[in-house]
Amino acid sequence: MGVQVTDVIKMFISEGLHGDIRSNSPVVRKIKDYEDEIAFLKGKLYVLENLLHDLLSRVDHLEERIDELESPDFLLRDRRYSSGRINKS
Repeated sequence: MGVQVTDVIKMFISEGLHGDIRSNSPVVRKIKDYEDEIAFLKGKLYVLENLLHDLLSRVDHLEERIDELESPDFLLRDRRYSSGRINKS
């Protein structure tokens, strides 16, 4: 399933904590696999963060545009210069 802390401790004790851990050890292979998976997930997270940032900036822009279109100044200008205004001069 996963790497148990006790397995890692036993491995370090058996290897003497001198840095001569065998790369063919199943625990070391699992750790390397997990490191690869973590690097992949970090890349995906980076992409998602950028996507979310872009989406939020677009939503902010749309909110500003909606506020601009709903402002009384815009409505007044639109009524004065549109062909369907009530008070034609």
